[in-house]
Amino acid sequence: MGAAGAVAPRGCACAALRARPPATEVPRQPRPHRMEIDAISRALQIYFDVMYECDLEKFDLVFHPTSSLFTMKDGELSVRPFARYRSEIAARTPPKSVSQPRMDAILQIAVLSPEIAFAQVRVRLFGKVFIDNLNLLKFDGRWMIVAKIFHHARTIAAV
Repeated sequence: MGAAGAVAPRGCACAALRARPPATEVPRQPRPHRMEIDAISRALQIYFDVMYECDLEKFDLVFHPTSSLFTMKDGELSVRPFARYRSEIAARTPPKSVSQPRMDAILQIAVLSPEIAFAQVRVRLFGKVFIDNLNLLKFDGRWMIVAKIFHHARTIAAV
């Protein structure tokens, strides 16, 4: 048989070809270690708590001191370093304190290496819904956000 994915006869010098997937199949990628996904999910839950509670102790657990936030505002790049963003969180009215509904979700997690990951999340802050793309690095066994690129996706009308 000469077709892609054909099986070589037993005893043939090319018997190793029997185990090969047909050319149309995509080889399986190694699955990220479940423990890493769980650890990243825990870090993201802390991130959600920070957004809802404005808790600076939790902020310091999940944001690396060299982290920055990025977005486009009126066609211009807006960059907020860690210290500025931390001050903004400290000054913000926590949505929890005024009984705002909590809406947050992990949309995607990708483990790029044992120490590098990406997550996309959705967060509601008062009447605004944001899509946040978070780049995380693993420091001393703990996943921390080193960069946040965010987008104001929509506004929820007040009821």
